Amino acid sequence: MAVIKIVPMPGAEGQQGETGAVGPQGPQGDTGATGPAGADAVWYYNGEYNPGAAYVIGDVVTYDGQLWYRKNANGGNVGDTPSEGLFWDLLAAKGAQGEAGPAGSFIYKSGAVPPTHHGSVGDFKNDVRYDGTHLYICVEDYTDGNAIIWKRINWASGNW
Repeated sequence: MAVIKIVPMPGAEGQQGETGAVGPQGPQGDTGATGPAGADAVWYYNGEYNPGAAYVIGDVVTYDGQLWYRKNANGGNVGDTPSEGLFWDLLAAKGAQGEAGPAGSFIYKSGAVPPTHHGSVGDFKNDVRYDGTHLYICVEDYTDGNAIIWKRINWASGNW
């Protein structure tokens, strides 16, 4: 009996078929091993310096408006003020006093606003008065007493 082997003849490559559907999600994997513990913090913020507290290397405190880092250990170390410099390093120094700001835009005046809302001598634009119920602002400087220069500015019952 003779065996005949059928070998396909090389021909042109066919077109690529369509992408198949996504398969189902696999099962949840095992939980991994716990990682190593992290390094200890280098700094420990303790708020305002307390002369009765014992501090260790790495403690950070505020003292006299500045930020200090505890750099050296000392037996009991209670009462070692940061400004002494032996056991503390200055991290952030207090800045210089800034210049005074401009005068405020509004000046509060005592006394009630006249019922007519007309002004009187000494009333100036941006003066503010409160009569116990409403807040008023003077919208222009007093000139002759005929102009209504006081306006109610607080919110009351949905109205200005």
